[in-house]
Amino acid sequence: PVGVTVPGKGANVKYRAARGPPVDQACASCGSAQELGGPCWLGPLHNRAFVQRMYDSVSAAGAGVYGTQPRMRGMLKVILEELSDVPLHYSLSKLCTAVRMSCPPLVKVNSALLNAGYRVSGSHTAQGSIKTDAPPAVVWDIVRTLVAEAGRSSRIQPESPADRILAKDITTPVSFDMHKDANPESRRISLVRYQINPEKNWGPKARHTEAPKKQPPPPAAPKRDAAADAGIDADADTKKPKTDDA
Repeated sequence: PVGVTVPGKGANVKYRAARGPPVDQACASCGSAQELGGPCWLGPLHNRAFVQRMYDSVSAAGAGVYGTQPRMRGMLKVILEELSDVPLHYSLSKLCTAVRMSCPPLVKVNSALLNAGYRVSGSHTAQGSIKTDAPPAVVWDIVRTLVAEAGRSSRIQPESPADRILAKDITTPVSFDMHKDANPESRRISLVRYQINPEKNWGPKARHTEAPKKQPPPPAAPKRDAAADAGIDADADTKKPKTDDA
């Protein structure tokens, strides 16, 4: 199944992602429930020979032919550097957020993966991404070592996912010595690797928020008679005075 139902309030039912094989129902790193995701493409994303021809053609043509040649060349180079047999990637910022830590330089993490004997690259889809054939246990060991160097955040609550991740022992030897392949060529030669704003202060403004609805004016108070307020009988001048016939 791709989904499960759980009881809600009253007669309501909530729909959630299913849990199940081929992995344990609980995450081995943090103990949280595993959720089913997908579908996803597990094969190569690109034809490398075709991308290489495109890169060579764009590089030879220059900016006079393609107005966005720097961006095209940079993106194609990142695709050529990308691991073609690793379908998914990590986000360095999300890894660090999970343990309440500031992001270290990406080349430092890349060096640790390469020094441990694994391959690593970025993804053309996201800046600060990490594609690697290292198992998750190794990636989290590197994160734990980074936290041990920087110091654990005081904001981590007991029994939180971050607390459970950091409670595990480090079983992978981690070396942050700079590896010669940690910095990709596209970055060394200063290519425009990801999309940039075309001009200063360009981009979306603050999220739109709905203006508060105007409240209807309060009902008008009923008009009061000034004479009644003064204690004067409005009909006094029309009443005839009584006379004593005796």
